[in-house]
Amino acid sequence: MTPEEFTAALESLHWSQADFNRKVGTDKSTASSWATGKTPIPRWVPAYLESVQDLAMLHAKYVMPPPKGKPAATE
Repeated sequence: MTPEEFTAALESLHWSQADFNRKVGTDKSTASSWATGKTPIPRWVPAYLESVQDLAMLHAKYVMPPPKGKPAATE
């Protein structure tokens, strides 16, 4: 994962770097070091972010009510 991909993944989740650090229990400067390329991003990070993105997509699809004026999807 590149620093740009890391930043884009956080943005897609509407997370700040501080949010990420708090959620995974890393030091407050860790995400910043990864986003700037100062420190290599560990291999677990892309897998973690992909899993959270998948959960967010499933939540939006099956749990969140449809926007007003749109019928619920029936799949």
